[in-house]
Amino acid sequence: MTILVISNWHERPDLLLQQVENYNIAFDGDLIHYVNISANFAESFERSRVRAGIDFAKIGNLHFLDPAVPTKWGKVAHAYFQAVLKALADGRRFDYVYFHTPADLIIKRGVAHHIRNYDFGLGKSWRMQATFETRDGQEFIDTETTPAFRDAIRADPTLAPMLRTLGMDSLYKSRSEGCFFRTDLFFEIMYPLLAHKSLVDMRDMEMVYPIEEYLIAVCVEFFCKERKLRRARHVVLTSKTQNQIATEAEMQDVLADPQLFGIKRFAPALDDPLRAHARQLLTGSVAA
Repeated sequence: MTILVISNWHERPDLLLQQVENYNIAFDGDLIHYVNISANFAESFERSRVRAGIDFAKIGNLHFLDPAVPTKWGKVAHAYFQAVLKALADGRRFDYVYFHTPADLIIKRGVAHHIRNYDFGLGKSWRMQATFETRDGQEFIDTETTPAFRDAIRADPTLAPMLRTLGMDSLYKSRSEGCFFRTDLFFEIMYPLLAHKSLVDMRDMEMVYPIEEYLIAVCVEFFCKERKLRRARHVVLTSKTQNQIATEAEMQDVLADPQLFGIKRFAPALDDPLRAHARQLLTGSVAA
């Protein structure tokens, strides 16, 4: 058994190679990667890979979603779930599911051991009181949330029925990068989500908003009301700086926190000094 690690990409095979190597070290090899290269960028990604002379076939625990799933910012949930299904179809055995992004790196080891001490890892959710509205015979919700996504939430016909079914009057939001779930619990927790929004629904959404941050959080908070579960936070810190780039101070915060192991996001330059420092910290070649 191993940890199924899933991410989405659309460019930069050189950074993917670096991240896969980073995760293999941080997880002590106790993982298998499934990566979706967005179908909209698959050809350009392959051209870049050939130009760079990168051979991903040499990495035995790296697999690509085939056929690739089209994604764009804010619309990645269906690719996450398709990767889980593909791993099952390929006969992979895994005891945890872990989601992350192309922009993060791990800076200290022991993450696989940490994950197995918990049932799941998802930070405390942001609770938003929901107002139920009926428009043209269909019930919707409204809530005070991130302004960029409010219109999409108000137009989503699946949210009100989902909350009603779960007996909830609030919407929840939590980052998805660095979250993890014990595999058997993952399917149980995600059932209400998939019962109300299919993979086709996720793929064909006209409006862009990160449903994985909202609907996964709703499912988690519902189950946590009824079950005593060993809950941790995400293992990846999301940068709070203005330009969302990792800092040396954040690295020190992660090193000092037993539940944090990585940071989103690092600068995209392969030779960025903090990327080099992250590898040094991970491999122990410099003092932490």
